[in-house]
Parts: sequence; structure tokens; C-alpha cells
Amino acid sequence: MAQPLDRRLMTEQTFFGKANEQDGKLDNFGTRVEAIEVLGGLAPGDLSDATMTDIAAAPGTLFNEQQKGAVREGTGLLPASSFATVQDAAAASVTLGATLTVDAPTVVTGNIPNFWDARLAGTGSIVRDGAEFLVAPRPSGGAVQTNTIYLNADTGNDSNDGLSATYPLKTLPRLYYQILRRMSADLAAGAKWIIRMSGNFEGGQKFAQMPEFPHGLEFVGDDLVGGEPVTTIAKGATAGDIGLWFEPVRRTIIVRNIIFDGFANGFSGYGLLAKGGGRIEAYDCRAKNTDIGFAAIRNVDFAFIRCEASDNVRNGFWAQYSSSGAFQYCKAAHTEIFGFYVTRNSVVHIDYCDIEDNAIGVKLDMASRAHIMQSDVRRNAIGVNASGAAEWVNGESRFHAGTPDANGQDYVNFGVAREERLYSAIGRNEFQIGNAWEANPAYVTPTVITGSTEAVVAYAGTRLGLIPDNFFTGIGKRLRVEVYGEANLTAAATLRLRAHVPGTTTTFFLAALTIPSALASAAFKAEFIVRAITATTQRANMNLVATRGASITGISAGGVDFTTAKGLRLEVVLGSGSDSVTLNSMEAFLMG
Repeated sequence: MAQPLDRRLMTEQTFFGKANEQDGKLDNFGTRVEAIEVLGGLAPGDLSDATMTDIAAAPGTLFNEQQKGAVREGTGLLPASSFATVQDAAAASVTLGATLTVDAPTVVTGNIPNFWDARLAGTGSIVRDGAEFLVAPRPSGGAVQTNTIYLNADTGNDSNDGLSATYPLKTLPRLYYQILRRMSADLAAGAKWIIRMSGNFEGGQKFAQMPEFPHGLEFVGDDLVGGEPVTTIAKGATAGDIGLWFEPVRRTIIVRNIIFDGFANGFSGYGLLAKGGGRIEAYDCRAKNTDIGFAAIRNVDFAFIRCEASDNVRNGFWAQYSSSGAFQYCKAAHTEIFGFYVTRNSVVHIDYCDIEDNAIGVKLDMASRAHIMQSDVRRNAIGVNASGAAEWVNGESRFHAGTPDANGQDYVNFGVAREERLYSAIGRNEFQIGNAWEANPAYVTPTVITGSTEAVVAYAGTRLGLIPDNFFTGIGKRLRVEVYGEANLTAAATLRLRAHVPGTTTTFFLAALTIPSALASAAFKAEFIVRAITATTQRANMNLVATRGASITGISAGGVDFTTAKGLRLEVVLGSGSDSVTLNSMEAFLMG
């Protein structure tokens, strides 16, 4: 019989050469006996138990008897333990189309070039240079294992297996096309997957046709240095216009410690883009020289934490097409257009952020909503701009009026946009500020005013929220307060609306409305609409509608300084101590 092939020479090229010598019999590679013929150097049909034994016994034979038996019997399994090295096992698995099984922790040295081309199975792992890679992980007892793939743009090689930092891959296309895109659903679902990235990558990558990663897929750059990331994904000379693009987002994808640089075409370049469902989380990332730094588009749940978009960025952070989530501890600075853009039915929190030196700090439109909580909005041409049924809540954010950090304009709003809808005791709507009304029983039971002709405070505090600094300072700003109750009067009574300085007893008159004595056991609705004339003067129109056909209007003028925040206060003055006014609820809206 012919001399068996030396395992060191059994490459894909020599295998195909042997196949051609067999008159193309192995084009299919499905017949395992024919594989043994070729690998053993036999002529067609020259396979017998005797020659199989001879091949197994011959020095340097690629397969031992156990392996040949498995192949001959059609099981398609090649145990790695039957080979001298895992490299040999992986190469044989790819050559024969068999499944490589690793059933114990297996220490290897050197690269495994064919590792990701093989089908993988078994309960074991590959161990190299302190890193352990589970060949076919499965969650057990609620515990989820972790597998890591290593990339190094500076020292890596795409012929490496990426199973340890000593043999990293080089490029994102190799990671996507040869590994993640081809990964089986079982393998993806078996562990949490971490992509450990080092160096300066040239060119971004779209991740689209991948299995779901129910335990998370995480892209992690090198550790922060001085609180800043050092791993970079730059556009490069010929790469596309997006750094990391996930569409659709498969379950949860996390990105950490990465700088996105240069992804701009004047319109649709993105640093990090998540699109089409799922959840994206980004921590400690930076975007510069891009059209749009970070974006969640089309029903994406997101969290961008400690991320920054600045340094020649046209738009910092986007939420679009019914996406929802939180921007927390982020910074949008020196953007050409928007620091934060919330549009097309998106709902967001912008919490503890620095929003500075932008054309528009926060832009909202198309029925979107935002809660801007304890953020610093400074030195923007416009602090917040809302239009098209957008709404926003000011959660004690700072606009730095009267300081060198003041914005050109704090608020500019169009259409039916309104800055802040204050708490409704009846509706308990999603725009509520502060604790739930039910937390205080005093606000569940209607307030009954009786027994005194002195002014009685029916409401005073911050439960309805505060009118922010410099909000109520010019034409177009309106405050609407609605009071619902019942009156049982023998003499006229008065409702007074006042502003008060938070934390003090200092109050200022805004408006007053008389309830006539003709109302006996009548339900009423009183409405105050206060319009700002200047920062310190106001004009109010009042209207009272009650059962039994009563309708009363009035006009008042106030002189409250709204350059600093103010709360609201409601007082009732009875004309007779035997009369009563019952207040069921009060709600307020800031508009304009």
C-alpha cells in the first residue's frame, strides 16, 4: 500500500490534491470511506480491514483507529483527545466536515488556525496563557458562563483564533463575518460573550445577521486611563460612515470604553448606532468628528452612561422613532446643531448631564417627551427647544441665568409644545413630579375650608413642582391652574392664587377670583390663566363655571419676580364662617 501521509503535510491543499488523484471522487466529501482512502494514499476500492489496521499502525498517520472508526461509521465526531494536538484535530474536523469534540479542559500552546471553521461540541474548554474558552457552553443552575474573544488592531492577525490575548484577531470584519455571523444559535445562547478590543481600529462594522445573545454581547475597550478611553475606532481612508452599527439589536448589546472618531459625511455618519428593537447600553465612550455621536433608532431601549459627544460633532445624542431610555452623566458640548435630539414619539430621561456650548442644548419634537433632571444647561444659544406636541419636565436642572454661563435663550417653543405639565391629583398622569399623591392621606381626602373668614391656605409647597428660574419671563409664557370643588355659601368667597419662595413663608399675589354667594351646594371649576408680560409683571384671566348655570370671569394683574424659581399657593377666604368650600383637586400646567 502507499505510504500514509505525514500529519505535518496534511493541509487543505494536499487533501484536495489527493482528492483529484481519486478522479474527483471526493467533490462531495460526504463518503467517509473515500476520505480514508485518500488520506491513506490508497487506490480506489483498495480499502479493507487489514489496510485500515496498517494505516492506523503506520508512523505519522493522520488518523488513529478510533478516529477512522468514527468516520467510517458515520458518527461525524472527532474527539480532540485522539489527536496529538488540538490544531491537528481542528484541521481534520474541517477537512472531513466532522464535529470537533472537546470533553475536558485542554491546555494548548500556539494558535489554532482552523478553530472557528470547525463545528464545536463537548463540555470541555481550550486553555491557553491563563485564558479559558468554553467550546460549547451551557447555562447551569442559573449561572451563566462567559466566553471572551480577543482583538488587537495593532498586534493581531486575522489568521489567529482570538481565544487569548496572545493570539488576537485583528479586524472587526473578521470577527463579524467569520465568527459572530456564522455562530450557531446554541453557541450564542450558551454564554455571555465579551469582545475584548485593544488598539486603534481603522474602519467600522455593521453587525446585522447574527444569532440572538440572550445573556449579552459586550464590546469592551482597554481599561480607562485617567477616566478616559484609549481604544479607538476611526473611519480610515476607505471605511464606511458608521463606527459600530447594530441592526437589528439582538437582545442586549453593551459597548464600553471606546472612542469613535471621524465618522462623518455631512449628514448620516454615526459613532455608535443601534437600530431596530432590543437594548443597547454604552458606558464611558466618546464620539468626535462625527455627524451624530450616539443614536438609538426605531424601538430601541437604551442607556448611555458617562458618554461624551464633543469636538467637531454636529449632533451629540439621538433618540428617534419610539425609542426610550436614559442619558445619564453624559456630556454634549460644542455641537453644531443639537446636543440631545429626541424625536418621533421617543421618551427619555436626560439626567445629571452637562449640556454646554451647543447651538441647541436639547431639541424635542413630534410628540416626544423628556425629563431633564439636575443637568447643567449652559452657554447654549438655546437651552431647550420644543415643538410639535413635545413635552418636557424640568427636574431641578440649572440654566445659569444672570451668570457668565447663561444661555442665549433658556426656552424656545413652538406649536403646541409645552415645557412642563405639573401634577394632576385626579389624573395621576405620567408627568407627575414628586412622590405619589397617595403617599400623603391629607391629599386623598378633599380639603374642606370652613369656620373662619381669614385667608386659609389650601395648598402650598412643591408637590405640584416649581416654576423654574427664568421660565416665566416673557410674552408667550402661560401658567394655567385649574381648581375643582364644591361651594356652599351664604356670602361671597374668594380664591387667591399666589407664588411663594420655596422653603419660606414669603408669597406674592398672582390672581384672585370671587365665588358668588348665589352658589349653594354647587360644584365648580375655577381656572386661572396667567400670562407673563415681563420677568416681573403678569396679567391673569380667570373663569369660574359652576352647576346651576353660574359663569363668572375676571381680570387680575400680578407683579412676581420669576427670574428665580417659585412655587404655587392657593388660599380661600370665606365671607361667612358658617359657609364652606370643599376642594377636590388642583392641577397646573406651564405652557408656551
